Amino acid sequence: MPQGFKSLKIKKVYINKSASMSDEVAVELPLQIMLSYPSPRGQQENNLVITMRTPGEDKYLSLGYLYSEGIISNRDDVISVKVKADDIVVVYLKDGLQTDLKSLKRNDLSTGACGMCGKESLEAIYFPLKKNFSAKLVINNELVFNLPGLLKKEQSLFQKTGGIHASGLFSKDGTFIRMSEDIGRHNSLDKLIGWAICQDNLVLEECILVVSGRAGFELIQKAIVAGIQIMLSVGAPSSMAVAYAETYGLTLIGFVKDQSFNVYSHPSRIQT
Repeated sequence: MPQGFKSLKIKKVYINKSASMSDEVAVELPLQIMLSYPSPRGQQENNLVITMRTPGEDKYLSLGYLYSEGIISNRDDVISVKVKADDIVVVYLKDGLQTDLKSLKRNDLSTGACGMCGKESLEAIYFPLKKNFSAKLVINNELVFNLPGLLKKEQSLFQKTGGIHASGLFSKDGTFIRMSEDIGRHNSLDKLIGWAICQDNLVLEECILVVSGRAGFELIQKAIVAGIQIMLSVGAPSSMAVAYAETYGLTLIGFVKDQSFNVYSHPSRIQT
């Protein structure tokens, strides 16, 4: 499988001179996610989506995508995941799992910049019932200030290319758990969620999510489905992201800087 970056020969131009040198760019390649499931007509196999992604963790990307879209509710809904080639993943669903492919299928390519592109209707944007959290998660403002820097230290592909998004999970005391990188911000979170639902002893509602870019609606949707209580972004949220964070009980923090941050919803989880 190709690695996440590629070295290229480029011409570097300065004010008074130019020079030939090498540069690392983020790899962007298509991945086809397919579903295989039993039916009265026998085993069916259908294309679900083609997404542009940075290669790596394709199994977790596929599982996280299915989980975020509401196709599966846990890892037990999946019999197996097989990587057919560098650009095809087939997810085998258990018998009896109800799957409405017509409502789930997208009309076009899902690019690295898009988490919701190609949906045919508003109803196709999946949201769960409102989450009733079993654990009350509260953190202090010092931890909020520290987490983006801790995530950045783990972003090896970003350090090489400058063109990669990251999503990271941390415990309530700030311990680093896991990070995923991808050219698409929604893909990085799908990879992270896909890994998380495969862990037996990890409770996502007790974790803090940190994302490297802006907090768009598609990331909020995935965080809510995963049961995240607190989400940090170094960038800006959208109005729709804030509205859904407020409605579904997510504490959304944006513009985390060295000396300030903004709390857009449910500030009671942040001790100042």
